[in-house]
Amino acid sequence: FLFNVFFDLLTVQEYEDTWAALHRRAKECASAGELVDSEVVMLSAHWEKKKTSLVELQEQLQQLPGLIADLESMAANLTHLEASFEEVEDHLLNLENLCGQCELERYKHMQSQQLESYKKKKRKELETFKAELDAEHTQKVLEMEHTQQTKLKERQKFFEEAFQQDMEQYLSTGYLQIAERRGKLVPRVLPAVLGGRAGCCWAPASIQDSPTTKNALVQSVDHSVDKAEKPCLTAGLAVWCAGAILTHPETRLCVLS
Repeated sequence: FLFNVFFDLLTVQEYEDTWAALHRRAKECASAGELVDSEVVMLSAHWEKKKTSLVELQEQLQQLPGLIADLESMAANLTHLEASFEEVEDHLLNLENLCGQCELERYKHMQSQQLESYKKKKRKELETFKAELDAEHTQKVLEMEHTQQTKLKERQKFFEEAFQQDMEQYLSTGYLQIAERRGKLVPRVLPAVLGGRAGCCWAPASIQDSPTTKNALVQSVDHSVDKAEKPCLTAGLAVWCAGAILTHPETRLCVLS
């Protein structure tokens, strides 16, 4: 009985040891299972990511023909854009040239306006200068004419006095000595031509317009014709007229009838 009890005790002890070992092994297996479970979870998550990446890669690979077509279209668009850029560049160059031409035309217009203003200014200055010159010239001409008129009046007065003296001498004596006073100044081409009551001689204009002088000349000519005198009187008058012509430029031909 004791043996049986002892054997039972041993069996129970073995069972306890075995159960303890099993329990320990179960814990170890549980720990290992937990570790394996965590590893499996990690691997599952990792491969899930890989699967997602593979799915995305597959989708991208499926989209690759469209992407190639898009790239070809983009290449064609780039070529078209390049041509458009070249055309735009040409237009920009033309625009730059047009801007330069417009600037040049604007500068030319401005210079033309300045030139026109300068011409108007100089034209006004020229007109003013011409007016001043004309006024100065007119003043000088008036002064010169006044001087000449004064001189002519003095000479005319002198010759009128000389002519009156000669006429008085002729009327009182019947002859003139003009040739002796004027000498070589009298040319030989001034004989008076008498015919009827007509004659001619040279005398100052103011003297010719004097009625007294005209009557005296007519009487002297008539006297010479009526008396049939020699042409000494006519020659004397011609000599006096020649002297007047040579010394008095404003004399004129006086026809007596």
